This record gives sequence, structure tokens and C-alpha cells, in this order.
Amino acid sequence: MSKGIKVTIEDDRTKEIIKTTHEAILIGLEAAGIQASSIAKVELQKDPSRIDTGLLRNSIAYAVVGKSAIPSTYSADGPDKDGNERTGSYSGTAPDEGEDKPYVMIGTNVEYAV
Repeated sequence: MSKGIKVTIEDDRTKEIIKTTHEAILIGLEAAGIQASSIAKVELQKDPSRIDTGLLRNSIAYAVVGKSAIPSTYSADGPDKDGNERTGSYSGTAPDEGEDKPYVMIGTNVEYAV
């Protein structure tokens, strides 16, 4: 005759733990986006000859999966050599590939960026 142990969980909080963990990951990705975009901007500043109007630097943005880019709009520091004001914007959100694949995108949509 075998005896066994039966375990009953009265307060299973697995779903709550998974949700809280996912929210913490998204917060971490947001922080990584802020940090990475800031570093990219600082790197551009290290060589002043690389900056003409500041449009590229100001366009560097990040977006966490399913959210809009930050910043959503940007502009040059002043007019270009022809006197034109240069601006740009981001629309939409970073593609959502499912909750099990969170990520952050860092980049620019300025056409001359490497």
C-alpha cells in the first residue's frame, strides 16, 4: 500500500506574478531605451564637425514594443544653410510580436543616418 502527499494551493498567484514580472521588464526596457538614446546623442556631440543642424541628434528615439516612439516629433536646432526649418516625426508603434517577446528599438528615421 503506497501513501502519497497531496498539495493544494489555495491562493495561486501565478498569473499575478507573471503580469508583474512582464510590467517590470517593460519598465527596464524603457530605462534601456532612455539610456541608449542618450548615449547615442552624447556620442554625436563628441565630434562637433558631425553636427550641422542637430536634426539627426534630435531625431534619435526609442520605442518599447507596442508603444509610440519617444520623442514623437523632432526638429533641427535652427534653420539649415538654405534657411529651411527641418522637422520630422514618428507615427505608429513598435511592432508587437507577442507578450513573450518584449523589446526596445532605438534609432532614427533621418535619411542620411548611417
